[in-house]
Amino acid sequence: MGVRRAVAGEPGRRRGQAAMAVWLWLGALVAPWGCAGHTVIDPVVDIEGRRLVVLPFAEAQLARYDSVRGNELARRIAERLLELRRVQGEDEVVDVVRFEDLVAAVREVDPRTLAPAAIGARTGADLVLLGEIVEYRTRLPGDVGLLRGRAEVELRVLDLRAGSQRPVFASRLRVVYPPEDGSGAGVLASGEADEAVIERGLQAALVRRIAELFTYHEVAWMER
Repeated sequence: MGVRRAVAGEPGRRRGQAAMAVWLWLGALVAPWGCAGHTVIDPVVDIEGRRLVVLPFAEAQLARYDSVRGNELARRIAERLLELRRVQGEDEVVDVVRFEDLVAAVREVDPRTLAPAAIGARTGADLVLLGEIVEYRTRLPGDVGLLRGRAEVELRVLDLRAGSQRPVFASRLRVVYPPEDGSGAGVLASGEADEAVIERGLQAALVRRIAELFTYHEVAWMER
């Protein structure tokens, strides 16, 4: 895109020179920052024609189905994936078993006695997400006056089609709340309600990050 040249006359030339000066000034501002763009990140497993069941997360000293926090985390991950499928399209996000359907599928048995393959058969899933809450703090040691939280989970994905108990994906994921990007400086510590804010913030961050693993999604980048 260029600057349109005036047909004749000194005022037209001055306008053209002023416009060019503006373009040069903008170029000087942009140059130090480099080029920006987006990269599409693939899911951590092949999602085409697959269905995922998210099992309740285990927690320290609690069995997989006995943790209130672990159940809520699994429910919200499934809901997030269903929402993303509606917004982004079914080809972009893995199909997922609704948490209510998982509960109904194991209602008549003790789910703690079922192997992941058995749960997959009951729910029609061939991918299983197993998670364990390694750390979940709504108050960090040493913080005074302000609350910050940190959570870490261990993730494993089993491919039931492969017929193996070895995970096809395994990772640890850690989040903090408020985020470390400067968008939040902590929550004033005045009571249990404030710790609940941290609890919800950590849960939302985990849900977003974990659901993202099973979607095609864009990541912004900047090249200097």
